[in-house]
Amino acid sequence: MEKKYRLIYISTIIVALVVAGLLMVHPAFTRIQWIQPSVHSAAETLGVSCMIFLSFILMHQFSRDHQPWRFFVAVGLSGMGILEGFHAVISPGNQFVLFHLLASLWGSAWFMISGLHIVIKHIIVYMRGGGL
Repeated sequence: MEKKYRLIYISTIIVALVVAGLLMVHPAFTRIQWIQPSVHSAAETLGVSCMIFLSFILMHQFSRDHQPWRFFVAVGLSGMGILEGFHAVISPGNQFVLFHLLASLWGSAWFMISGLHIVIKHIIVYMRGGGL
């Protein structure tokens, strides 16, 4: 990984961890409630639209160059989009949280697979004596 990309990657992780930590610990943030659930639904719907659109783009590119990672990421995004869509339209409660949890699980599993297939391919080549 190039130095500038590594710096962006590490900075993003640090900022995300600091913000998440502040949101979890600070008492002012523990009492926040959505006053307008429709704003939440609109934001989720925008995210769903982006996920579905990007998955179509990736599937189109996959049909041209047949790079497996494009397929795995497209499946992850489309599944996340569908599950987040249900999350966006139902009332807060157990199902609301469940749909969000399933969407995150689905997407993260397929994103992991998108990188894992490359690792497995390298391990097989190495075990056959091809080296890295």
